[in-house]
Amino acid sequence: MRIHVVDDEPITAKLIASLLTKEGHEVQIFPDGQAAWDAYDADPVPLVVTDWLMPKMSGIELCAKIRGSHGAPYTNVIMVTSLSLGEHTADAFRAGADDILGKPLDPDTLLRRVAVTERGQLAQVEDALRKSLELSQSTLGAEHAGLLDALASLAQVSRRQRAYVRCRAFVRRQLAIAKSSFGAEDPRTTKLVTELEELSLLEDHL
Repeated sequence: MRIHVVDDEPITAKLIASLLTKEGHEVQIFPDGQAAWDAYDADPVPLVVTDWLMPKMSGIELCAKIRGSHGAPYTNVIMVTSLSLGEHTADAFRAGADDILGKPLDPDTLLRRVAVTERGQLAQVEDALRKSLELSQSTLGAEHAGLLDALASLAQVSRRQRAYVRCRAFVRRQLAIAKSSFGAEDPRTTKLVTELEELSLLEDHL
């Protein structure tokens, strides 16, 4: 999973990034909220782990801007702070944070929270893939049942390997059949195009 780590303390940022990288995540570090927002605005990611107090843009401001953005799959935000959790937790949640952790960070707690986020993100992609399968079945009909069975089998393998792009290739194949059978402007083809675009967006987000 792609993760942005935002913290103006280089040691803390590198510690978090190291923990997440060892778990197989793709991590980018940003020194302040503004730099993180510029990167996120250009290419949203499924998880942002951000400090609260930072120059240029605070973690609270960054979280609010993420929540105000549109057109991307949901992004989870974990706020990290040395401030008193009892006094500031409500403010973090009001800004749109999904979780808040105190400093110094407990590595095991962070990894557990990230694992929960990852499961939720993968569930979104699985649901989109299921809908694509169902739509392909209703659109293409029994004559292509063999291809649909192959796609369903591949989905199981890809889910375990988290290689959803392989499933997308099969959905594209279904789309090519639809275009050949019905034409590019047919509503059935249009539905498949829409599903493929939504699935691609979710996969790219991961």
